[in-house]
Amino acid sequence: SVQTIISNPGYSYLVVLPTGAGKSDIIYLSALYEFRNNRVTVLVVPFVALRYDIVDRGAALGLKIVQWSRDLVANDVLGAHILLVSVENLDGGHFRHIFSELLFKKGGHSLIARVIFDEAHTILGHWDFRPSFQAIAHITSFTIPIVLLSATVPPNRLNDIRRVYSRLDLRVIRAPTTTRPNISYEVRQVPSDALRDTLQQLIARFFDTCQTADRSLVFCMSKAMVESLYDEFSAVYENICFFHGDLTVDVKADILNKWMTGTYRLVFTTSGFGVGIHYDNVPIVIHYEGIWSLVDFVQESGRAGRNNKPAKSIVLLRNNWHPNYQKLPDGDAQVIDDFVSPNGFCRR
Repeated sequence: SVQTIISNPGYSYLVVLPTGAGKSDIIYLSALYEFRNNRVTVLVVPFVALRYDIVDRGAALGLKIVQWSRDLVANDVLGAHILLVSVENLDGGHFRHIFSELLFKKGGHSLIARVIFDEAHTILGHWDFRPSFQAIAHITSFTIPIVLLSATVPPNRLNDIRRVYSRLDLRVIRAPTTTRPNISYEVRQVPSDALRDTLQQLIARFFDTCQTADRSLVFCMSKAMVESLYDEFSAVYENICFFHGDLTVDVKADILNKWMTGTYRLVFTTSGFGVGIHYDNVPIVIHYEGIWSLVDFVQESGRAGRNNKPAKSIVLLRNNWHPNYQKLPDGDAQVIDDFVSPNGFCRR
């Protein structure tokens, strides 16, 4: 993938690889190559919390990464490998000014090699209610090449991706499969009054049997559910926490750091923790009371088993649970139904 992208600098690509298969290598190697030509790579991430993981890993490779800030000027970016910006910052006038200045700074020749969008599929689920995603159009209105990275763009959403990123000529590099064979996928349907007890058993087993370096995630369908479960289980376990979209950027970054370093070993979370989080030792990921979409599910369950050791994805549901057909496109709701059905045709 890296060789293809570097050898064809004028083209835009969608790269679909399994979680943990090296999409980050495309970012770093591409940036290193373009740095030799004194050009910077702009990396756009969908959530602010992802910046810290990218910066840490990039620094370990010797890359200079400049993070976007409101007082940034174009000269601050010169000599950097990567300009890192979150989607939340794209709809500001200052970013547009700096981006345009870099694009035409060198006698009309761009100092920006390309723009890479990490977790590019997130635009499909957030376009309508996060205006910052609509600001992506300011970048894609220029002819600069873009690279979209994802583990979860199904073939039937390819035209949607081409439309929202304004790249009808987008070239596709897709792995033969995004299946992670070391993860076993299980759906447990239990009576409503047994849900909490079953979850308690799974959490107790995690703490009783797993190693100190191991982590776990419990994905929930709402912020209220996240906080309710945390309130209940924090009375039993000290090293747990909760994570959702209403927390400040600094608090989110602190939780992510403490989860990775071991202060917290289990986090109750909404889908925000399921994108771009890289930690090797996650033997179990639990989805509690539902799945919002199969695209989200593949990302979230993909946090497990990144060390290639056996890991589990468990979906815990009440009996006769079905997705909300009124809130989801029929096709999306149907594939979720098929997945969780006792006779489901696919367990990844």
